[in-house]
Amino acid sequence: MVLFKRVFGSVALLCLMAPMNLLASQFDGYHRVAYDNCGVTGRQSHVRVGSGYAYPAQAIPVEAVAQDSPARTVAFDTTHVILSYEGLPVEASYKLVLTLLSDAPRCQTITLNDVTIERKFELASGQVYTRTYDVPKRVVAAGRLDVRIKRESGPNAVVSEAILYSTAKRLKPVLRMAVNGHLNQQIRGRILDLNNDAPISNVGVTVSVKRTELHLQTKTDQAGEFCVTVPSHWQAPAQNGLQVEATLTDSSLTQSIDMIELFPPQLIPRPSQTRGVKQPILSLVGTWSFCPAPPRSFPNGGDAVQDFVDINVPGEWVMQGFDVPEGKAAGYFREFDVPADYQGNRIILHCDAVYALAEIWINGRRVGMHAGGMTAFQFDVTDHVEPGRKNSIAMTVVNETQTDVLASGSQYAVHPLGGITRKLYLQAIPRVAITGWDASTSFDKDYNNAEMHVVLNLENTGGQAFEGGRIQFSLCQKDGQRVDLAGHRLDIKPVASGQTARLYVTLHVPQPKKWDPEHPNLYVLEGRLSSDHGVVEIVRRRFGFRQIEVRGDRVFVNNHPIKLRGVCRHEVDPLRGRSLTPQQWRQDVELFRAANVNYIRTSHYPPAEEFLDYCDELGMFVECEAPLCWVQHGANVNWSKPGWNYLDPNLYVPLLRANLENIAFNRHHPSIIIWSLANESRWSPLWASVLETVEQFDPTRPTAFHDQSYGGYNNAGSTAQIANMHYPGRQGPEQAATQERPLLFGEYCHLNAYNRYELVTDPGLRDAWGRGFKAMWDKIYQTPGCLGGALWSGIDDTFHLPSGHTVGYGTWGPIDGWRRPKPEYFHMKKTYSPVRVTVSHLDVPTSGDTLVVPVENRHDFSNLQELNIQWRVGDKEGQTHADIGPHQTGHLHIQTGVAELEGQVIHLTFTRADRAIIDEVALPIGKRPEQARTKTAATLDDASLNLTTQGSTLVIQGQGFAYTIDRSTGQIIRATCNGSPVLVGGPELLVLPLNAKGGTQMTKEAQTFAPFTDVCTDRTVDTVTTKKGGQKVIITVRDQYAEACGGYTLTVDPQGQLVLEYRYELLQAINPRQWGMVVAVARELDTLHWQRRGAWTVYPKDHIGRLSGSTRALLGHEFCGPSGPSVRPDYAWSLDSSEMGTNDFRATKENIFEATLANRSNGGVTILSDGSQHVRTWIEGPQLSLLVADYSNAGAEGFFRSHAAVEDRPLKAGDMIEGSIRLTLK
Repeated sequence: MVLFKRVFGSVALLCLMAPMNLLASQFDGYHRVAYDNCGVTGRQSHVRVGSGYAYPAQAIPVEAVAQDSPARTVAFDTTHVILSYEGLPVEASYKLVLTLLSDAPRCQTITLNDVTIERKFELASGQVYTRTYDVPKRVVAAGRLDVRIKRESGPNAVVSEAILYSTAKRLKPVLRMAVNGHLNQQIRGRILDLNNDAPISNVGVTVSVKRTELHLQTKTDQAGEFCVTVPSHWQAPAQNGLQVEATLTDSSLTQSIDMIELFPPQLIPRPSQTRGVKQPILSLVGTWSFCPAPPRSFPNGGDAVQDFVDINVPGEWVMQGFDVPEGKAAGYFREFDVPADYQGNRIILHCDAVYALAEIWINGRRVGMHAGGMTAFQFDVTDHVEPGRKNSIAMTVVNETQTDVLASGSQYAVHPLGGITRKLYLQAIPRVAITGWDASTSFDKDYNNAEMHVVLNLENTGGQAFEGGRIQFSLCQKDGQRVDLAGHRLDIKPVASGQTARLYVTLHVPQPKKWDPEHPNLYVLEGRLSSDHGVVEIVRRRFGFRQIEVRGDRVFVNNHPIKLRGVCRHEVDPLRGRSLTPQQWRQDVELFRAANVNYIRTSHYPPAEEFLDYCDELGMFVECEAPLCWVQHGANVNWSKPGWNYLDPNLYVPLLRANLENIAFNRHHPSIIIWSLANESRWSPLWASVLETVEQFDPTRPTAFHDQSYGGYNNAGSTAQIANMHYPGRQGPEQAATQERPLLFGEYCHLNAYNRYELVTDPGLRDAWGRGFKAMWDKIYQTPGCLGGALWSGIDDTFHLPSGHTVGYGTWGPIDGWRRPKPEYFHMKKTYSPVRVTVSHLDVPTSGDTLVVPVENRHDFSNLQELNIQWRVGDKEGQTHADIGPHQTGHLHIQTGVAELEGQVIHLTFTRADRAIIDEVALPIGKRPEQARTKTAATLDDASLNLTTQGSTLVIQGQGFAYTIDRSTGQIIRATCNGSPVLVGGPELLVLPLNAKGGTQMTKEAQTFAPFTDVCTDRTVDTVTTKKGGQKVIITVRDQYAEACGGYTLTVDPQGQLVLEYRYELLQAINPRQWGMVVAVARELDTLHWQRRGAWTVYPKDHIGRLSGSTRALLGHEFCGPSGPSVRPDYAWSLDSSEMGTNDFRATKENIFEATLANRSNGGVTILSDGSQHVRTWIEGPQLSLLVADYSNAGAEGFFRSHAAVEDRPLKAGDMIEGSIRLTLK
């Protein structure tokens, strides 16, 4: 039996059903007439509303419900699941049996049509329920039964199985027609009795073009199937749509077919030269006139547009200060001069993107309409434009549309995306022109010589046949050097007026330079269309020679297995929204390439063609995603609303259109290696049909569908060539061994974004993130079946609206919206580095001066011989080379010429041919850094201490310093050095819990988050004792907090060093982010200096995690919220400031050897450590706070939690925490 894409009528999908005579009954006198295993595609023919899901063993143990039990598969919906039955004999009686299973407490109400049959049915977790209902006669009086399972409480509504029994032996016939179009111009269909799974033969079928007399006729065969081939000349009139009508004796069935199902979208290439035309491209970008609520007559111009105001095109209207009523059309208008030499040519209006529904008029005459906010489209406006005079163009644009819902576009960006958001222009082409152009490449078995397969459409809209035509092909390298071609001329048979010739040519290219992201070799293919009267048109396209193959669970490009080191990327600018500039598109590719990224997933829509041009030119793999996001996903609120059903066959065409328009415009880019059908959507038979058509449209690239390829969540059995998983967790790479397809982590290692209370407190979380990311990437790299992954996400998704509100998902990028690198950017560069030095220090050679450095080459295509490798030891430097192939390991042998290498450091720099630095390392030679950097306080000869009691205080004085201690609290009132205040309070215990709060999306509500750094509460003091022993004073304090009890000692020596030793017992369970002791520091000590051990041996100078550095608490920059500055800054991200200080100042410095808070005279307090402790500083009112932590982790960001959790040290009541802190005054 053929399973078709869509069906006409109330049943959403044509499912395969067991014949009714095989279904036994358990009730005397009744027959089983319908069965649904509600969660299984193909066995849920009566489920009208509901998505399929299988409970995993983690949710319901197999001991409770067997793994193969039909009860484990359910249909679910946010509000209600609906099953519908038709063709019920009204004289019969009915029983309905429902099986239900829940993975959480639920309460549901069951109604039959409008009759409540069971109210508020409570379901316990893990228990199978079977309910039998006698269906009241009045319910089926109309021959129809709708069963509604409504959620009253719990996660959602669920049902596992539904069986309908009847005293009638079978239900009445319910006829359905399933029809779909194919890109080979065939319409195939089937007519059957859905209730009895019986085909209907010999039915007359008519296929016609709406509003014309064009039609074809056929009949169904014995299987109820039919097939009609639509002629090519129907393409233009079929813009109105096709209708399929099946006529039976007493009824008829009709269904519409969209032209895109038969004729894929085709975009006419830009001409480089059109005969007789000086400039064939006329840009329409610039200043337009705009009205949020235009009069209906505005396309005619004149007085109707006199109240319009200026707006920039491209651009979003919201980001330019305009509000358009929801669901209403905004109006755009402008006038432009068309060159006189366009006369006699065809004139095409090309729009890269208009969001989301555009209707266009030229000179007051309607041109057409396009739905699709992020895909390009064209209209032939030859009959509308008047060359040699001023013309006008008018456009209405509606944001809130089906397109916007399917893309989740405006919901995602938390503002309407409406507008003409990318470039548009007119192009003049000859009446006989190349209107289709596609070129693909393949290699011989040795991947040495190549063939270029060119497919052209030559369309003749002139008044006479085109004869004596030919196309001369030429091929040039990027530098202009010509390549010899075999078969470079194509002679064209006559093309009659009104006809289009499909032309095929294969060009043989010996030993071309291959394209890959490490060697982005581009060629320009020129097609010169000529006739006996000379050159008619010249078309040029850039492309690269590369071939993609999926072999088992690996992807190969040019016969090399690849590993995708990626990021996801949105089109985003804080002030422009999702409408960018050419400078930004290039900058983004350059930034990511400089960070060793080799792959960008264009979440969640196609990018601008300029961006892809730069990916081609600079070298970047691209997964190009259709503008479809959260189709049947809880993140999109619309799918819980009435009327929105992801199985609705009417959604097939918009899903297909979004994908085919993406491919049609972007397929010539060699950088694109994967087509993504959609983001985080629910697989269905509709998607299976989209996939089939996409693979037919472009068989040269693999496909992906971003669902979950394993586990129970959003896993409905998608079949794209590349399997996908989002946020797989640390164990994700192990799943690759269970997959037959390559496994791609389409989103992974989510950056800190939603734990906003933690982030405003401690930007150092962004540095700590690097540890979990590196561990995850190393596992991905080492797992063959893991294709790679895309970090979420590439750029902060933050929009500063003209209203003053800040909206968006926020700070999830390694670069911010202003394109400033954040701490994660450097971790990305280091972790993704295709050169990995596998040691952190070198031993001194046993003899000679030659150092041997082990190196791993993680390039996919390059030998390390292609790199410039420079080294430096002291004042000696030089270059070295290594013959190490892709994905291989080896050694660098460096003869330094340095006699004494102990204690030296060798600096290595790896540079590409384009002079971009891939990686830098600094390797200590001999003694390890932690051994060399352990410090002690200076010793003063003949120093002594003086201890006195002054009322309620103790004063400890030494040479140039003094500590004043509160006798009742045991805390420091002040500590001075040379008369200047240093410490002004503390110590206090801090046991800071993890805090994932902060929301997800930033809405127009105020985005303020208080610092989350409170010390322990409700402190009480039991005892404070003091003793002076030898040359030291020791103060012992016993105290307790609501969270812990214990105490500490303060030991002061004659050098002014204070040793704080603490030990506390937890009184309650806490999963901490940090613990340690906090002291208050004088406000004027506002410069932090430090030395630390880091994850890497080299850091950028402005990185908050650099190994050593200095930073001021504030530098005079305007304070900004958690999403950063709302105006373009001219300083580094590390200097963004809040009331607590700069990002640099308040970021935890982990693993310190030394940290100092100093005043302008360099006096202050220094923490001495061994690399095991961490410090964090911040402004707190009139003073500074200094935390010395003996534990610190990577935070509570939920999407990164499984990676960060490896460092967790959850505390339970009774656990002990302790530490020893050394401070010196200076």
